[in-house]
Order: sequence, then structure tokens, then C-alpha cells
Amino acid sequence: MVLRISLCLGFMSMFFLIQAQSPGDFDTSFGDNGKVVMGFGYKMYSGSDFVAQADGKILVVGPMRKGLKTGFAMARFTPSMELDSTYGQNGYIYTQLGDRAIPKMIGLQSDGKVIVAGNMGDDEHRKWLFVRYFPTGIVDSTFGENGVRISSFGINSVLNDMVILPDDRIIAAGHYNDYWTKHKVVLAKFDADGTKDLAFGEDGRVIKSILGYSNSLCQSMAVKEDGNIVFIGKVFELNQDPKGFVAQVDSFGQMDLQFANQGVLTLFEPWVKTITIDMSQRILLGGGSYTSFFLGRLNANGWFDTSFGSDGIVAIELALPKKRAIQGITVSPTGKIFAVGWEQNNYSFSSRHQAILTVNDSGVLDSLFGVKYWPIYSIGNHILLDSVGSPITLGEELSYGMILATYDSVGIVKQQFSWHFGTSQEAAESIDIQEDNRIVIGGEGTLSKFSLSRIESDGSLDLTFGENGIRNLDFGDTINVVSVKITSDQKIIALGACSKSSVMVRLMQDGQVDTSFGSNGIEWIPNLEMSFMKISPNEKITLASGRLSDSLVLIRYDKDGHLDESFGLSGYANISFPSSSNFYKSRYISYTPDGSILVSGKSDIGKTRYFLTRLSSTGLLDTTFGNSGVVHGSYWWDDNELVFAKALPNGKIIGGGIENENFLMVRFLPNGALDTSFADEGKATIQVPDCGYWGRMSVVQDDSGKLNFSHTSNESSKQYIVIARFNADGTLDGDFGEGLIKKVISDNGDLVTNALLIQPSDQKIVCAGKMYYHGYLYFLTRLYAKEVVDIDEVKQNNSFLLFPNPAMEQVMLSLGRHSHQTNYRVIDAMGRVRLSGKISPGSTKIALDISNLPKGIYFVKVGQLTNTQQFVKTE
Repeated sequence: MVLRISLCLGFMSMFFLIQAQSPGDFDTSFGDNGKVVMGFGYKMYSGSDFVAQADGKILVVGPMRKGLKTGFAMARFTPSMELDSTYGQNGYIYTQLGDRAIPKMIGLQSDGKVIVAGNMGDDEHRKWLFVRYFPTGIVDSTFGENGVRISSFGINSVLNDMVILPDDRIIAAGHYNDYWTKHKVVLAKFDADGTKDLAFGEDGRVIKSILGYSNSLCQSMAVKEDGNIVFIGKVFELNQDPKGFVAQVDSFGQMDLQFANQGVLTLFEPWVKTITIDMSQRILLGGGSYTSFFLGRLNANGWFDTSFGSDGIVAIELALPKKRAIQGITVSPTGKIFAVGWEQNNYSFSSRHQAILTVNDSGVLDSLFGVKYWPIYSIGNHILLDSVGSPITLGEELSYGMILATYDSVGIVKQQFSWHFGTSQEAAESIDIQEDNRIVIGGEGTLSKFSLSRIESDGSLDLTFGENGIRNLDFGDTINVVSVKITSDQKIIALGACSKSSVMVRLMQDGQVDTSFGSNGIEWIPNLEMSFMKISPNEKITLASGRLSDSLVLIRYDKDGHLDESFGLSGYANISFPSSSNFYKSRYISYTPDGSILVSGKSDIGKTRYFLTRLSSTGLLDTTFGNSGVVHGSYWWDDNELVFAKALPNGKIIGGGIENENFLMVRFLPNGALDTSFADEGKATIQVPDCGYWGRMSVVQDDSGKLNFSHTSNESSKQYIVIARFNADGTLDGDFGEGLIKKVISDNGDLVTNALLIQPSDQKIVCAGKMYYHGYLYFLTRLYAKEVVDIDEVKQNNSFLLFPNPAMEQVMLSLGRHSHQTNYRVIDAMGRVRLSGKISPGSTKIALDISNLPKGIYFVKVGQLTNTQQFVKTE
């Protein structure tokens, strides 16, 4: 519901937009319309192409992902393979160009300017994209339109190669198709400044079908000294095997009928993947088959050079038959040919190994260099020679990112880089909120499995935390954050775990390790996988084991990370249940008013079923509870799990979890028996189709006593966040979307929910998890929990005060106590900030000098507070 109110204030009229937000609506003041999808993490996940500058430095271009958006990234390396810190930001730059821009090629013009070319748009609606940079990495706005040239030839235009000519003009090659048109080859030529070269083809482009085939695809090209353009690709008809081809057009785009057979050489197998021209203007081809690396050489006229290999072809078939391919080739001034590619051990793409080889001018494999392989899964894509003729390769390490390497004369790696540029957090496993509504996120990152970040209440990265908002700690490759809690003094405790050990760390507000905690800030728990952490009202820290075992282990520490000797046996409580042989995994800990401890989770003996147990404050099993100290869910027919349990003031226990494809709410009597007076014989459910297969169920209780559930549902090949709310009596909350809300975070990627919280200040719902879209990203979303009326421009309340009002010289700003530095802004009626400043922690009153402001109405905004106060300046 939206109302527009007109208010006349003497000399001016103002409009105020009043909007009602319904429960379950995205809170659009958070992130991007209520969603944060790794909006501040970033990484360059592969190297697309590279080029050597005149000074020996190497520019590498590749895609860099920021959230769901992908843009161009360039990094510069010194000849010694170190990042050039004088370039861009610590050696690299990033350009965002729409939602999905993928760079493919890079080239240098004679003045050192850099052209990067690629595609933008989704896989069915791509366009050609060119960007020109100054040597410093700044976009050159004199190129194209503000530095960018976009070309499209149909519904889907794919760019596959680019060459910079000696006169700085640009030739690009690829193919296109429309819904009503098959694939056709596209060649285009541009002047140095990105405008069309109208002397080339028709309107600066050549569009061709090769040999009359319905589908003609261009994969790569090379340009001879005379300007003739040689390009390779494949042709096919539907339901027929494709054929490869090599074709040539002259510098004006006309088919060169003197080349091969009327301009085209047909290859009966489409084995060619890459092309280059040697010093004698012969054409070198590289590719592969299911058994061999292939090299081919054509004379300048397009026919095979019979002095090379066997009738112009070299097939390098090694001892074992494996799928092999050459992706990049280059030629030294002496005629030696270097090639890089990959060898695949089986039918899986992920089993490829980068390979590099060299042959002499006759096609004979160099016996010293031979064929060298990377020991890790990787592929080689491009190769060039440095100033002394040594090869440099660029490729991808399939489990990590870009690889850049140099080799000696016999193929031994001299130097290498294997790297993701930048850093990101890739999964939100646990979240908690500080008093000022800043959210701390624990999970996995690209540089460290143990990664934490913090965001402001508006979803933006809190740059005061860690390094640019992210804090990575290195505890090995397997320990990642599983639980995050905020202490009463707003410090952060993070628990990390793997199958062999766990670690607990306390951080200061700025993300630095608090060395007064545990052993220099870190407390190791060897040989135990702990999955959940809870801080008690008296600030003791309790951990519960997370690995399925025939017993539960709880550990308790004091607030400074030292074992609580009064708990269990020297701080450890090992709980075995006399009447059960189940395996147990804890999911939640809570405290009863008398200090007893409730632990819930799942047990497993053939079927997964929930358990609930109660311990004394000293860690002893309360055998008066349930069946010898434990309560189990139904046995044979239902899979269920209890991820939340809390004692009510009357001693009864409320629980939440999942049962088959149902959200489950249960209530127990103080002795552990089901409270059959509650809902349907003690439990209430709501069906959520296809839930339980993705992510984790989370349950939290809000201030009104309602239980809020979150999980992921997969319906009609689309994944949703599902949030349900039960009233305290087990009925669905009809004011909350009839009790169930489904939200789509993105149309892209697989979604996993992991954590849920309620903001104490306003009861808004925050849900977090991860999604897979070209690698893992983490997401948070914030929803309204109740109907809220927002006045966008002005919200009058008493969170801070302005007086006197009206005023001539000075206005006093009075606000409540606050624990961190904040700021204020004075905004005029046109939305311009006229005054601003900082407010120190603890300050409750500040004088604003308004003497230099012209008369009128002004608005004051303080930090992250949602309200805005107004005052009138008079003369």
C-alpha cells in the first residue's frame, strides 16, 4: 500500500511517500533490494589471455566475479613473475561492464594502449565487447563510446579471437546466430579508435557461410604480413558429424580464391583449435584427438607443407591412448615450435593435466624438452616467448584458478604463479548480530577455509573489520567456521571444526585476534569435531560435538577461554545414554532458568530421528528426563531432526525442526514427555515440498514467542528460500503470508540455506547461506517480520532530537548513548548534503553550526538510524 501526502509549509510544498511493508517483503534498505550476494567479495578465477609488453612485463586478462556480476580484470607481472604493485590496485584492475562480461583476448597498440575483447550477456544473447585502457590501467574514454565498443550481429554474437594490426586497427572473429538463422562466421575490422572500418566487407564486417553448410563456426584466426586473414573453425548440419576448415580472406574481406580450394581447405575431422603464422608466412595449426596431440603446417597458399611431419601433419601419440589437445602455439625466430595444451586421463574434464611440448622446423619432437606435464589437474591455453626465447604459459588450475609459468630450455618450470586474484568469502555457515545491527558472518573463503566478515545494517561491507571487511585465519585446508557468537562486550567468538579437530578464536571489534582469550587468542580442541556453540547468561561458553557418535561431548569454558573445571571432568562432559545404541550429532544448546542445559539434534540408527537431552549445570545427565535422560523422535516411519529446543517459563520445552518434508514444531512437558495438549498430539507441521535435501534447517524464536523456520525448497527446477512462522500455540501465523513465505534469491545457481536470525532492534528476519554460480557465493537476505509503515523522506520519532526548532545560528542534536563512532549529515530540500561530521562513541549531544546555511527546511540523518529529523533555518 502506498499513500502520497502533500504538505504545504508556507513558502514551499513537500511530498512524503508512505509505504506499507508486508510481512515477508524484502527489506529494500538492505543490500540490493533486500539481498546481498557476496557483493564485496571478489576473485579472478581464470586467465583468458596474456601479452608481453615492450619492457618485458606481462599483462594477464581474465574474468573477475563480484557477487553475481562478472567483469574484466587485468593483472600485470614483472619479468620475474611478481605482481607489479605500481599497476592499478596492488597489481590488478577491475572493470564492471553489465551483469556478465567475460574477457577473452588482449592486445597492444603501438602506443602501449591495451585492447581487451570479449563477450557480454547471457549464453543465448551475447554481444561483442571491446575496452581500451591506457598503459596505467585506466579506461581510455576516447575509444568507442566512453572507452567501450559493443557490436552485435544478431540475437547471439560470439567473439572468439582478436588481432591488433601494425597500424593499430583491430580485426575480430567469431560467429552469430538468430532464432531464425543458423550459425554464420563473422569477421569485423575497426579503426584504432573503435569506429567501423567501412572499407572492410560490408559496413565493416564480413558474414559468411562456409562451403554452403547451414552452420559455420569460427574458432580462431591469424593475420599475415600482407593483411590476408586466415581463420579456422568447423561446419556441420544437424545430426551430422562436423568437419573442420581453414579459410582465407584478403585485407578487404573478400574470399581469396587463390588459397587452397577456392579459399577454403576442408579438414575431415574438426581437430584444429588454434592457429598462428611463422616467419615464412606458413600457417601453423594446433589441436588434438582422442589419442594424439596434433600439429599441422600449411604453405602460404593453403595446402599442406609436406616437409613437415607426415604430409604436413605431426601426430604425437604417447604410450597410453588418452584424449589430448593443443590449445596454443608460438614459433621462435629459429623456427622451433612451442605448444601448450592438456592431456585427459579419462572421460572426466576434471582429470586434465597441462602439457607443454616443442618440435623442430621439420616437426620432430625435441628429445630433451619432450612433453612435460603439470602434476595437478590443469589445462594450458596460451603460450608466448620472452625476450630470450623461453616459453611462458597461461592456463587454469582446475581446483584453484589461474596459472602462469615460465620454463627453461628443457621444459622445467622456472617460476610459476597459481592464484585467485582478490579474496572472497564463499559460504555463510553461521551469523550473529551485534548491538548496532552489524552482522558477523562465518564461513569459508577463497584464501582460507576459516573466514569471517562483517556487514553494516544496510548490507554494505564494514571496512573497519579485518582487511577490507574480511578476516581470514589459516588453520589448514579443512577447518572452516561452523558457529559465530557475539559476547556481551561485542567481541566475536568463532568456532571452526573438521573431522579431526576444532578451534575457537575470539576477535576484537576490528577483527584482530584477542590475545587475552585462551592461549594467545586461540583455543584448540584436538581429536573432537564440535558443531555448536552457546554463550550462557553468566558468559560461560558451551560447545557440543557435531560428529555422529555413540555419545555426546560437551565442553565448557569461562568467558576468557579457559576450561571450566566445575563442569564435567575438568571441563569435559562425555554423555552416554544407557538405553540407546544410537549415534548422536548436536544441533542446538540452550539453558533453562535453573541453569540446566538442553541439547538437541539428530540420532541415527538406520533412520534419522531427533533427540533431546537435559544435563545439570555441572554437566551430569538428568536421568529423570525422558527415557534415562534422552527423548527420541518417532522411529521407523519418519526422518526427523530437532535443531532448536528452549525451556518456557512454565517449564515446558518448545522445539523446532524437520520431519520428512515438513517443518516440525513440538512441545514437551518438563519431564520430556510429549505435551499431547499441544496442537496435534504434541506436534504441529506444515508441508514444504522437496525441503531437506539442500542446506540446513534453522529455527529461531522471536520476542513474541513465535518460532521462525528457514530452509530451501526445490520446486519446478527453481530453488526458494522458505520461511515459516508458528504461533506459540502451534498454529501458523496467518499474518505472515498465511504462515509460509517463499523467496527467490536469484534465477541463477543452486541455493543452500544455513543460518537464520532475528534482529533484536526491529525483529526483521535475516537468512544466510550459499549458492553455486560459477563457483560458490554466499548470500544474505533480510525480510520484514511484521507490517511496517515507512515514510521515506521523513520519519518523526524520538531516537534523536533537534532543538531549538526553528533556529538561526545553532541546532543541538541530542541522541541516546552509543558504543561506536557514527556520523551525521544535514541535507537540504534538494537532497544535497550541506553539513556532515563524526559523532564520537558515548557522545549524547553535539552542536551543529547552521549560521552559513540559507533559510529553508533541512533534514538531519544520523548513522544507520532509519529516521530523519527536520528543522527550519530562519534569518
